[in-house]
Amino acid sequence: MFDKSKIDQLRDLVDNDPVELASLVEEYESNSAKLLGQIREALERRQAQELSRGVHTLKSSSALMGAAGLARQCEELEQQTRFGSIPEDAGPKVTALETSYRDAMVWLKGQLDAG
Repeated sequence: MFDKSKIDQLRDLVDNDPVELASLVEEYESNSAKLLGQIREALERRQAQELSRGVHTLKSSSALMGAAGLARQCEELEQQTRFGSIPEDAGPKVTALETSYRDAMVWLKGQLDAG
């Protein structure tokens, strides 16, 4: 569900600076929350391309932060919406993304404390 090696890579990238790492996590948190809002809105408006674009972006940033489970969920929904259709179960999938995002934030903040 989580890939600790990605956090270790980020730590190396910021020369083990806990303030810089916390800043990266905060930026991910802020951007991802906005993306989830855009994803939810695209779903409600039945805009498949916007939905696909949002989950693609969330997938990429989540993978970089070590939220591998969330990234996999995004990839699945991205594949289903890529060609302009929204699957019938998209609502529950977006809700699952939101839950996984909250779990990822708990994990990421725990990694900051463990660092």
